[in-house]
Amino acid sequence: MFRVNQLNGFGVGAAKSISTANTASWNGASSTITIPSEKWAGDLCIIFNYAQGGTPATVVPSGFTSLANTSGSNIKIIASGKVLSGSETTVTGMTGDNDQGWACQLFRPTGFAFSTFPVNSLVSSSTSGDPPALTVSASGAAVPIIVLAQARSNTGGYTIVDSPVMTQIGGDTAPQAFYTIYDSGDTPQDHSLDMPDAGNHNLIHAFYLTF
Repeated sequence: MFRVNQLNGFGVGAAKSISTANTASWNGASSTITIPSEKWAGDLCIIFNYAQGGTPATVVPSGFTSLANTSGSNIKIIASGKVLSGSETTVTGMTGDNDQGWACQLFRPTGFAFSTFPVNSLVSSSTSGDPPALTVSASGAAVPIIVLAQARSNTGGYTIVDSPVMTQIGGDTAPQAFYTIYDSGDTPQDHSLDMPDAGNHNLIHAFYLTF
């Protein structure tokens, strides 16, 4: 039996908030993506997927919506999302000749229900040099929103300078992903992200979701 979120205080003017429902980590070696066991029906699942080597084909997991897709000469990153029914177990992601990996982050609503989640202020860069600083223009957005970012380089050990500082998902240094939640009563800020030149094929994209 699947647990359904309680919409306490649901209604016009009610406080709306979003929390994370799992501790995400990066997983590799397989294109099979496991939906976290902590899932509830109504959670928003965001999958951050990358593939490296050859010319990775675009693969959006079945039932998910592509949110951002950025490619280099032999590397690709995709962020995708779905409001879960609660029955999901695994989906298929991308495969690269050299490497692939993924991380899943669950977001859980209180005071409202996720339905649509349009992408706003999408910015991206794909370069073999130093990527330009990117800005997600989220100031003035109606809350709640989630600001998301994803990056990948052929090499690890790079640090993205983000302001305001976002929460990093997974803690890896080659594939990286970040989020910031703005709830009812919060004031969204513009977010700048500066990825250094970490070697060939530096990819980054960022955006925010509204509900």
